[in-house]
Order: sequence, then C-alpha cells, then structure tokens
Amino acid sequence: MKHLTIGEIVAKNILYADVFQKNKIDFCCKGNVPLEEAVQKKGIDINTILHELGKIDSQPEHELNYESMSLTELINIIEHTFHAYIRNETPDLLFMLKKIKSVHGGNHPELIKLFELFSESNEDLSHHMYKEEHVLFSYIKSLEEAPKTVSQQFDSITSPIHVLKQEHEHEGDLFEKMRLLTNDYTPPMDACNTYKLAFHKLKEFEEMLHKHIHLENNILFPKSVTLEKHLIQ
Repeated sequence: MKHLTIGEIVAKNILYADVFQKNKIDFCCKGNVPLEEAVQKKGIDINTILHELGKIDSQPEHELNYESMSLTELINIIEHTFHAYIRNETPDLLFMLKKIKSVHGGNHPELIKLFELFSESNEDLSHHMYKEEHVLFSYIKSLEEAPKTVSQQFDSITSPIHVLKQEHEHEGDLFEKMRLLTNDYTPPMDACNTYKLAFHKLKEFEEMLHKHIHLENNILFPKSVTLEKHLIQ
C-alpha cells in the first residue's frame, strides 16, 4: 500500500479518507502523491499511518463501494448527496459567517477575510457544479448508457476534466487559507454559540468537499477517460 498514491488508496475504501483528513494529508485535490512521499513531507511515521489504515480494514464496512458503481450511479450519488449538501448548507453558513463578522469582527478581524473566502468559494462552486451537471455529467452518462448515439462534445473528455480538476485545486487552496485563518476551525474563548456552530459547520463542509472531490478526481474522471478511449478505438 505504501507505494500507492493517496487517491488510489482512498479509492479502495472511502473510510481511509478519515485517516488522511485527521493527519492533514490531502487525498482529493493533490491525491496523486505516493503515500511514502506524502507522509515524509508531513514528518509522519509511515507505520503509524499504515496502522491506522489497518484499523479501518478491521471494522465492518458500512460505506458504499463507490469503486464498483457504474458511472451513472456514481454521478447520481455526487449530485444527490454532495452537490445537494453544498446547496443546502451554503446559505446558512453564509448567514452565520456574515453575522459573526459583524458582531465579532472588531476583536477578530480574520472573520472579515474568512467571509470573503467562503463567499468566493460559494460563487465558484455554483458555476462549477452547473458545468458538471449540465455538460460533463450528461456526456458521461450518454457514453455509458447510449454510446452508439452519443455525439462527441469535446476533442477529448480530458479537456473539461483538466479544467474541473484545476477548479478543485483552487477550492482546496481556499479552504486551506480558511483553516489557517481559524486555527483549524478552533473558536476563540469569547466565541458565542453562533460563532462555534459556524466553525463546526465550516469544518464539516470542508470534509464533505474533500470526499466529493476525491470521488471525482480519483474514481469518476479516470474511469470516464478510460471509457471514452475504449469507445473511440
């Protein structure tokens, strides 16, 4: 396992993502790094990580097996679980971040930048999900469900995928900045309940976003590229 990339490891079992999340190892946007290299950069003993991954293997598997799903099934999961989560949670998070910025911004000016960063993320994700749902996902479904009737929309599916992966990386950068601003989403001593809830929700949002990006970067996109190549030959 130590010779596999982080993305390949998490593709085997989504529960592995929790181990990498806890150790602040990127498993989605930059998941193409081998495990040995990733832990070395973080100064973590690889045996510690392998032990934690082994504990996951010994637990009952309650997660869906995304790797074995059809592309259409996987797309439906992404849209109805992860895209829906983003659309449902974003308005409340924007409201809370704006409120705590107004109330606590004098003592905690970092909240002003935090609100700006999440607002930028919200706008970017809205455009990003629209392109996925109305362009790329519909094309991938047609490749799988009716390959003989599909009209090729791109010179290669790798072109839009490259753009979307760049957008994923930008989202990862935005949330890395938010994490640094908030000391890993740790509310200060004078935080009110809204302040605490906002940071809790923001941390949860980032974790869901990482799993969402992982499913696309490390499972959906590579399988879609392989399928298109097979059909074109």
